[in-house]
Amino acid sequence: MSSAQLKKATKFAVKRATQRKKTSKGQKDSQARADAEKAEGQVLVLNKHEIRGMLSKEFNVVLNVKQMNSMFKKIDKLLTTKQKNIKWTSAEDKKWASNPKNLDVFKEKPGDEVWVVSGFESAKTSKFKTANKGNDVASIISKFIKQETGKEIKASDISAKMQLGHGERGVAASEFGLIRAVEEAAEEYNLSAYEKRKLKKVIIAQREKHNLETKVNHNQVWDARKGTFKKNFRFILSYQDAKMNADDALKEKNAFTDTLQEWDIIGTKTSTDTLEGFENFFFHSVKPKTKSKKVRTSRTTREKIQEKSSAKVVSKQKETSHKKYSVARGLDIATLKQAGVRRKTPKKGVGSTPVQLVALINKKLPETVRKNMGAPALENRSGRFANSVKVHDVIRTKQDFLSFGYNYDKNPYQVFEVGSSGNWSSTQRDPRRLIDRSIREVAAEFALGRFYTRRL
Repeated sequence: MSSAQLKKATKFAVKRATQRKKTSKGQKDSQARADAEKAEGQVLVLNKHEIRGMLSKEFNVVLNVKQMNSMFKKIDKLLTTKQKNIKWTSAEDKKWASNPKNLDVFKEKPGDEVWVVSGFESAKTSKFKTANKGNDVASIISKFIKQETGKEIKASDISAKMQLGHGERGVAASEFGLIRAVEEAAEEYNLSAYEKRKLKKVIIAQREKHNLETKVNHNQVWDARKGTFKKNFRFILSYQDAKMNADDALKEKNAFTDTLQEWDIIGTKTSTDTLEGFENFFFHSVKPKTKSKKVRTSRTTREKIQEKSSAKVVSKQKETSHKKYSVARGLDIATLKQAGVRRKTPKKGVGSTPVQLVALINKKLPETVRKNMGAPALENRSGRFANSVKVHDVIRTKQDFLSFGYNYDKNPYQVFEVGSSGNWSSTQRDPRRLIDRSIREVAAEFALGRFYTRRL
C-alpha cells in the first residue's frame, strides 16, 4: 500500500473513533459509546462476594453466606423476570439467551451470577430508579438489610457505590470504538491482513501500557461489511466500585488518546517498516532477472533499503491502580465469627512450602480441568488437553500475593486463545479461562486468599 493510501486509512480510523453524536439533551456523546449502550442482548454479571465486600466496607453491614444467598434469590427473581420480558428483534438472539449453558461461560469467578438485559439503559434502571418504587436491585438490598439487621440505608446510596460499566468484565466503549474504526478502515481502503493487524496491535499495546486488560479477540467484535456486531459477540456489564470505575475511565481515556497518536505516526511515516522491507527485499531477490511473458509480478520489490525517521515519544501519564474488594477485607475475627464465616486452616506446610503447594494442586488439576470442560468451552474428547495442564511455579508479587505459573499443550490448543492469529480464537474456548477457573477451584480448599494465575 502506498504512503498516501495508508495515510487516508489511518485518518479515516481516527475520525471514526472520535465521532460524536448529539443526544436528546443536546450534549455531544461518543458515537461508539451510544452504539455500545444500545447493543441488544448484553450480559449482566453480579458477584455475591464483591457486593458483600462493598456493603461491609462502605456501610459497615456484615451479611453471612446464607443471608447473601437469600438476598440474591430475590435479585435473581427480579432480573430473570426482566430477561423473560425482553422484546427481541432477533429470534436467534432470543434462542441464545434462553439457554443457561450459554450464560454459564460468563461465570469467571466464584460467586458470579449472570443474566441477559436488553441493553445498557435497561441494566441501569434495573440497578436503581426512583420511579421503580422499590422494584430494583438497590432497593432489594436496602430492604433486605433493614429486615435482617434493622439498619436503614437508602437504596440511592447503595446504587451510588455500584457503578455500572462495560470495562471491568468485557469490552469498554472506547475500546470498541477503536476496534470498529480499524475494521471499517480496513474495509474502506482494502488494507492487507498485516496492516490491519498492525493497527490492532497498537490498541493492545496501549492498553497494556496503561494497565488495562484485553479480554476479547478483536477479530470477533465487528463485521465491517455488514455494519453489525459479529454473531457471538456480547457486551458484558457489571457493577464496579465508584472510585475504581473513575480510575479505569481515566486509564481508558489515556489509552484511547495514545492509540490515536500512534496511529497518526503510522499514517505519516515515510520509512518502510521491518516486515514490509523484508518482503520487498525478498521478492526482489527471487524476481526473474529477465522479463518473461509467462512470469508476472504485482508487488513492490527493492534491492536495498536505507532510510531514517524520527518521531516524538508520547509521555506516560500518571495513573492509580486499585485492588478489588476481598470478601472479608477490613473485618476483624470477632465480626467474621458473628457473620458465620469460618476461617479455613491451611493444610500443614501449604503456606510455607510453595513446592508442596504446586504438587498438591497438580495432583487434582487434570481431573478438575476435565470436569469443567464442556460446550461452549473446550470439550473433553481424548483427555490430552486436561492431562497436559500443569502448574510449574509459584512466586510472590510485589503486593505479596501468590502467582501460579502454568502451561499446557500449546499445539494445537493455543489457537483458541484470545489474541492468537487465525479464526479459531474464542472468548468462550480460551484455554486460559478454563485453567484459571480449575486452579481456583482446586486451591479453594487451601484458603490461600487472593492470588493470580499466568500462562508461561
